[in-house]
Amino acid sequence: MSAADRFPARRHDSARGRRRVGSRLILAGLLAAFWGLLSAASASAEQLVRYGPYQIHYIAFPSTFLEPDVAKALGIQRSKGIGVINVSVRREGQDGRTEPVPALVQGTATNQVEQQRVLSFQRVDERGASYSIAQFWFSAGEPLRMDLQVWAEPGGQPFPLTFTTSLFPE
Repeated sequence: MSAADRFPARRHDSARGRRRVGSRLILAGLLAAFWGLLSAASASAEQLVRYGPYQIHYIAFPSTFLEPDVAKALGIQRSKGIGVINVSVRREGQDGRTEPVPALVQGTATNQVEQQRVLSFQRVDERGASYSIAQFWFSAGEPLRMDLQVWAEPGGQPFPLTFTTSLFPE
C-alpha cells in the first residue's frame, strides 16, 4: 500500500456537494487562524523548517481558536481539551516563489510521562493550498513533544520534524 493510499486527501469541492464559496470561506478561516497564530508565535520562535527547496510550516493550537463553521466543515471537534496541529509544505522555485506541496504527514504526541498518542492526519487540498491537520487531547500547560515525519515527495524519504508545545485553552 502506497503512502498516498494510506493518507487520502480530503477535498471540499462542488463534486462532493459543497459550494466553492463555502470552500473558500473554510480555507480563509483556517488560513487566517493559522497565520494569525503563526504571527503571534513568531516572536518566540519561527515555526518553519527548511529541507532543500521545501519549507515545512507547522503550528499547534487549541481547537477553540477555530470558528465553529470552519471546525465543522473540517470535521474538527471544538473543545477546551482538544488541540489541532496544522502542517503545510511549500516548494520554493528558482524565482523565489513558493507553491503548495500535497505532503503526507504521520506522527505522535508524547507527554512528560512518555504517554504517546498517534496523530491521525488528514490532508486538505484547496485551490492554492494543501495542508495536513490532526487533533489531539491535551491538558492546559502540559508540554507535548510532537514527533512528525513529513513526505514531500511520494516514495521519497521523510523529513523529520520534532517540536515541543504547551497549549492553554481560551
